[in-house]
Amino acid sequence: MEDESLEDNIVGWYYETEGSENVSESLVDEESSLITTNPLFFIDNGVTSTYIEPNSDAVPFYGIDSCIYADTSSGKISSKNNSSANQLNATKKFHSYEHSINLGYGYESRWSGKSEFAISHGYIKPNGQVLSLFGGTSGHKVISQINRNQTYGQIQHKWSYHADDDNPKYNSWFFPTIQNGVHYMYWNTYERDWNRLPKGLGTVIRNGGTVRLTGNMKYNSDWYAWIPSNVWVHNTQFVWIDYYWAHWNSSWKSKFRIWKVFV
Repeated sequence: MEDESLEDNIVGWYYETEGSENVSESLVDEESSLITTNPLFFIDNGVTSTYIEPNSDAVPFYGIDSCIYADTSSGKISSKNNSSANQLNATKKFHSYEHSINLGYGYESRWSGKSEFAISHGYIKPNGQVLSLFGGTSGHKVISQINRNQTYGQIQHKWSYHADDDNPKYNSWFFPTIQNGVHYMYWNTYERDWNRLPKGLGTVIRNGGTVRLTGNMKYNSDWYAWIPSNVWVHNTQFVWIDYYWAHWNSSWKSKFRIWKVFV
């Protein structure tokens, strides 16, 4: 019988005492790795290089992430707190909700349990300042843990904060034209493995500020939303979301929908 509490553990070996010749075996999880006072050594031999060269010739992925295929369900106001009676007294924000991993792209091994569907992000202000909006300075967040039996195309539902409603916004009607003096949000989703080295998920320079997206992944290819070298043409389309209430961001690997919400 499977024990879910052990899914995200790795096997470690240690000497009982300084002079001991006997090696003991133990399980290590992410939480204990952050608080132990003993040194931990991880071997990450998944890739030979973690650098991702931006593709200067990249074009947007014209699946659902385009004005032509923008979300047209403006009549379906299905959000956290969207009734017309309370919007005047609420704060507008942007949250993700629906998401899925497509058939064949559940990168977690069958022995490792659930896939950690995570997002790495960078928010660039008009003055070039780069912020982490998810708390702390890590610039990443695990959105959900998807059971491997639910991996293949099943839409998952979980509200997750994405960004505030800051002005001036990037004008999505001119997407993907580069604009100056506006707020940008760049992100990528990926399969997170806490015990692996950070690998590149995309680099973008806007307003004089630089976003370097990274994620703890086994392989450089364990991304879900955007080809890392093409991330610079896939910023969050706040204006479209504001107009249509929601917007799908889809690749051949995954789906990710961002909503306008009132909280």
